[in-house]
Amino acid sequence: MQKVWAKRRYFLIPLLVVGILGSIAYSYGFINLDFGETKTIVLQPYDDFPDSLVTVVENGIKAQYNFEVKVFKHIPMPKKNYYKTKGKIIRYDATAILKDMKLPIGAFKIVGLVTNDITKSEYESKSSSLLGNAKRGKHWAVVSTYRLSNFGTGKVQTTDLVKTTNHELGHLLGLEHCDKKRGCLMDSGARSAFNKDSGSFCFSCKEKLAEYLVK
Repeated sequence: MQKVWAKRRYFLIPLLVVGILGSIAYSYGFINLDFGETKTIVLQPYDDFPDSLVTVVENGIKAQYNFEVKVFKHIPMPKKNYYKTKGKIIRYDATAILKDMKLPIGAFKIVGLVTNDITKSEYESKSSSLLGNAKRGKHWAVVSTYRLSNFGTGKVQTTDLVKTTNHELGHLLGLEHCDKKRGCLMDSGARSAFNKDSGSFCFSCKEKLAEYLVK
């Protein structure tokens, strides 16, 4: 009897190891999120946003979430969304962009993609630029590559672009900034903090996402 139990115990060890590794992989984002019913995220590129970067964003969303992604045709940025500056920098008002965006019929969320700098009209400092902007639990977000390309002077870091997009989508899905280090929803205003972002959700954020999406 003891020999039979010993054999069974050794048989259970691999299953236990697989279970532990699976839990770790899920917690640290090596397994993408699956929320059951497929939802559609719309990408709306503005002006001259590169098609190659649209594809990067599309693939990044699919890798992180169980969402379908639909890419709309490029449209010009409405002049009413421009933010007045004294210098030569073209800057958009992120708050105005979100107000101007319309959620297409059948879509779950929509993300605008721009190459120029964005800020908020309510900011006192005209030099305050943003990586992206979204209101928690709403449907509209905007992401800019301006800071991701060394303020428009260099090549866009595609990994950082994906991190930024998934961060803003996290806000649209009801998440606030997370205090977990290296989490996708960490407040990454400072470049040093942004570089530590793993691009994956922590276990706590994943639980909140699941709760939000089954409401």
